[in-house]
Amino acid sequence: MNQTMNCDFADASEFEIYDCYVTYLASARSSELISNGQIEHAQSIIRNLFSHAEKEVRVFTSCLHHDIYSDPRVVDAASSFLAKDGTQIKVLIQDSDSLDRNMPFFRLCADHDNQCKMKSVVTDRDKSIKQHMIVMDTVGFRFCADMSKNEAVASFNSPDTSKNLAEQFDILFDRAEDNICNPQSAVPA
Repeated sequence: MNQTMNCDFADASEFEIYDCYVTYLASARSSELISNGQIEHAQSIIRNLFSHAEKEVRVFTSCLHHDIYSDPRVVDAASSFLAKDGTQIKVLIQDSDSLDRNMPFFRLCADHDNQCKMKSVVTDRDKSIKQHMIVMDTVGFRFCADMSKNEAVASFNSPDTSKNLAEQFDILFDRAEDNICNPQSAVPA
């Protein structure tokens, strides 16, 4: 696929240049590793992961970071993703007590609880994991090695790494608490 970068760099801020480049890499399904060191960078990468996902996005996080998951562009990208047939978002939260259930992303998931499953880890071991990730299908990812730092790497075309992260996510997700978007779903009929 031959993609060209369509950005006007005249008077563009450093972030606007970064955002344009990330969007270009996502559209081109580039295997290039992208560094992420600011909240705005994370917003750009996560928005593009949702925008370019075809079937599934997996999110493992301590507690949906308000500055990221309340960003209108991230929420719009997630909403557009969920508007496609056969799509699914799985979210795994480490600290559900700190989860803002009024956050736009949480409300989006709650409104689409047939497509968006949000669970909470239950073991102390899983709660203490420092790594966080987002996996787009089994092709792209954003990986943060230490949640206490504002640093991550991402790629929009790294199937081996993405499959490995997806497998690790699925192990954690399978042993997590029932869906927290819709507490009623956990009540037996």
